Amino acid sequence: MRLTLKAMSIILIIILVTSASGIILYREHKIDTTGNIEFYIDSDEIHNVTGVILGLEQIGIYNGLSWTNHSLNVTTNLYQDNISSPGLIAEINLPAHNYSRFMLYIYSAEVGFDGSYHNFSLVSGYTDNYYDISLRGGSTMKLTFEFRLPGNLNVSNRTFDPVTTVT
Repeated sequence: MRLTLKAMSIILIIILVTSASGIILYREHKIDTTGNIEFYIDSDEIHNVTGVILGLEQIGIYNGLSWTNHSLNVTTNLYQDNISSPGLIAEINLPAHNYSRFMLYIYSAEVGFDGSYHNFSLVSGYTDNYYDISLRGGSTMKLTFEFRLPGNLNVSNRTFDPVTTVT
């Protein structure tokens, strides 16, 4: 049997409509099952320090069962980029779920004072923060890693202890 041109056109239209419907349903499903978290950093100032440049490596996110790590490779100056308002460091799409821990991995710290920048040793290469959130599908949350520089910097020993709170 030979299919007529009209029958082949109808079959082709059915295939295209079915495919388009599948794509739309998949996109709607993905919107309902994933959400976004925008991560920011913020800090206060410390007397006689003119800048704090941090190399940020990744963010670790814990969902109660397992960790996922998301690469950043960002360098930011806490003073210039984040004093007047928190600076965006990452936007991460995640499955809708409850999350309870957030780690910010830091690979370098340079502190400006006395007219120049100096490398500081890291006491730890990460911050560890407990903060419970419920990320819903289709939503966007904003979380901020807040540094308290007077407690983080030891200028005389040239060490940086990266401690943050998450809000």
